[in-house]
Amino acid sequence: MPVLAALVLATRTAVFLLHLVLLLMPAAQLVNWLHIHRYPRMPTVLAAIVAMALCLDDGTWRDLARLASTPWTAPDQADAPIAALLTLGQSLAAGALGLLLAYVSLSRSGREPTFS
Repeated sequence: MPVLAALVLATRTAVFLLHLVLLLMPAAQLVNWLHIHRYPRMPTVLAAIVAMALCLDDGTWRDLARLASTPWTAPDQADAPIAALLTLGQSLAAGALGLLLAYVSLSRSGREPTFS
């Protein structure tokens, strides 16, 4: 049984690291854009929030989902459906990074992005 637990831990760690490595290029492009534009307040804050979300591992997202579903479910019930979406946190954070990068890159086409 300890071998299986070690294998599961190694697999989770490998997936987490692969996830971060694949996001290095978009993150570098976003940091470069922020640097060129002298770190505008709102895009920088959003980039920091996305970066914090990307640093959380899968177990932490599951714990957050369990915490979010606690007030609405009994201990023997499954997680609430909305809280279960938090288990997709790493993918949602990667999507948010892509959307933020696409949004700030609008300034290259002549339009300056505005956060309202």
